[in-house]
Parts: sequence; C-alpha cells; structure tokens
Amino acid sequence: MSRASTDRDSCGSGPLRIGTPAGPRLPSARPSLGPGPAAPTDRTGAPGRAGSPKLAGMQATSYTYDPETRSGSVLLDDGTPVEFGTAAFDAGGLRLLRPGQRVRIETEGAGAELRITLVTLQTF
Repeated sequence: MSRASTDRDSCGSGPLRIGTPAGPRLPSARPSLGPGPAAPTDRTGAPGRAGSPKLAGMQATSYTYDPETRSGSVLLDDGTPVEFGTAAFDAGGLRLLRPGQRVRIETEGAGAELRITLVTLQTF
C-alpha cells in the first residue's frame, strides 16, 4: 500500500493528499510587478543617463589609425564611420590601435555633430 492511501489528514476524514490544495485556490498575495519603468535614455533616444549628452558604453570597430597623429576613425555597428582626434585616443590610455579591433567609445552630440570623446579597448 502507498503511504498516501494509509495516512490520514488531521481530521481523520480521508487520505492525506500531498501536492494538492486543501481548499479553494486563493488569489496571489504578491502584487503584479508589470513591465517596470522604462530604461533612461539620452537626448538621442539611445540607452544612457536621462538628459545626458554622453552615450556611455557604445561599441565600435577600429577602422583607421595614424600612429603619428594618434587619430583615426571607427565604424559604428550600423556601418557609420566616425572620426576621433588625438584627445579621444589619449583619454583611453591606449598606445596602438589596429584595424578591426573592437573598441568601446564615449561620444557627445548626435547626428552630424556626433563626436568621440574616448576610445579604449572593449573588455568583458
């Protein structure tokens, strides 16, 4: 005989059923969390800090680099080339950049005024 068929509940009225509710199903006491707040975005609508003109954590691929001027360009993930100057390269602490390297960039502005302020290697 199985244990469920020999055990009785506390009232002795019948077999103890493990895993089934003893009474009618009650609504959950946990509140519905819903979809939650929207992620903050910057002025361009991209993820970032709300109201901030900087886009932190963008990624790109190194496209060109001139070691004499320490400037070059990157390709954004949509294929758009964007140039960076010596100040952006120096801010990242790099010594050399090869074409095809994955980089992390920080930018200011949007559209035609998009300007890279930092170029560094992408780390995981």
